[in-house]
Amino acid sequence: MTTENSTENILGTFSTCKYHFAKKSKSYTKIYWFVKKVDDETFEVQPLNKNRVPSGVASYITKEKFVENYEPEPFYYKNIVVPILVKLDEALEEGESKHAEGMFDEAEAAFVEAIKIDDENVRANLGLGAVYSDMGEEEKVQEVLVRLMELDGTFQESQRHQLNKFGVSLRKNKMYDKALTFYQQALEINASDENLHFNMARVYYAVKK
Repeated sequence: MTTENSTENILGTFSTCKYHFAKKSKSYTKIYWFVKKVDDETFEVQPLNKNRVPSGVASYITKEKFVENYEPEPFYYKNIVVPILVKLDEALEEGESKHAEGMFDEAEAAFVEAIKIDDENVRANLGLGAVYSDMGEEEKVQEVLVRLMELDGTFQESQRHQLNKFGVSLRKNKMYDKALTFYQQALEINASDENLHFNMARVYYAVKK
């Protein structure tokens, strides 16, 4: 299940409490979540990482569970989460812009900055991988590829454009084995994607030439 990534769906930051019991005392840890409304009965919740940005796998809960367990944290969202999200988005935009201009060192620096904020950010890792591919840095491409394979959100529909862009970059830079590995993994998640099949066929064609 996916939601449109628009501000209309974002409810903000909420918290839940995890209680810890000892013999004569009780304490709790507050856990912060980034919350979107999917529909009237379903909510998407994603944990905040140590840098206070939504990261990792999102899950879906019912309205009943949401109302019962999640407390709004409007000031935390406005004063802590939003500024960091803005910084992350600026780094991503900078990386993609500099990459398009052929300024690979600057693009690398911007994507690395984004990954420092959220090391599980698929868009940042795909962007960095494409930069390394264009720089001919095969060892660094392999490092990014391994990391992408471990991220649960890499092959989601929302990443479709960036996925194909990264795969095409691998093919154009003659990193055929890496391109095939990447496309094969993507097809395991979405076997009906015609673009993936087409681009994978182009890799096989290039290998046979």
